[in-house]
Amino acid sequence: MDTNLQIIEVYIYGFSVVCSKRGRITLLVLSRKEGQSLIIAENIKVTVLEVKGSQVRLGITAPDFISVNREEIHYKDEQKL
Repeated sequence: MDTNLQIIEVYIYGFSVVCSKRGRITLLVLSRKEGQSLIIAENIKVTVLEVKGSQVRLGITAPDFISVNREEIHYKDEQKL
């Protein structure tokens, strides 16, 4: 287990938010249901469209200048540079 990991639980707008801090990186863990959304930096909206078994379909609305990719595509593209 990572001894540098710090777990912080807070309540925002009636739902529990768990933040895991490792050094300077924060992982925010949220529980959302189908049809519910979260907003990032005022101009990015992530909506849970469907939950089917172990898969979750997300809809992401972001400005054109924001790159949105799956993690494996992001790292594959970085390796090409």
